[in-house]
Amino acid sequence: MWVYDTLRALACVRQLPQVDGARVALAGRGQMAAVALYAALLDGHVKTVFLESPPPTQDAPSDPDGTGDSIEMIGCLRVTDLPQVAGLLHPTELVFVGECPSTYDWAQDVYQRLGSKERFRRVNKLADWQPI
Repeated sequence: MWVYDTLRALACVRQLPQVDGARVALAGRGQMAAVALYAALLDGHVKTVFLESPPPTQDAPSDPDGTGDSIEMIGCLRVTDLPQVAGLLHPTELVFVGECPSTYDWAQDVYQRLGSKERFRRVNKLADWQPI
């Protein structure tokens, strides 16, 4: 539902006269980074995706007591995982704020092999980001 809600919000925002629909960005922290990645992939027109503390994978159990982060997207792991979704976003600019799990090295390699290594970025804090 979160991905669907994000897609609907993108459609709504792009209808606003003061918004340049070609320059829309998404951001996600923690488990919401998964939502930002999938929404950007399904939308196909997001310019930049900012990810802070993204989960290294969706293949992680939730806490036994039902608390904490959990990424419940039924059936996704049969096809892909978060680092592959990140790679499939090429040539969308990906900006990792703070630590970037090593599982995303695959996506970074995709960007590099496709000649867009400058679009896969790592910054210490969001204020360090400069648009390309």
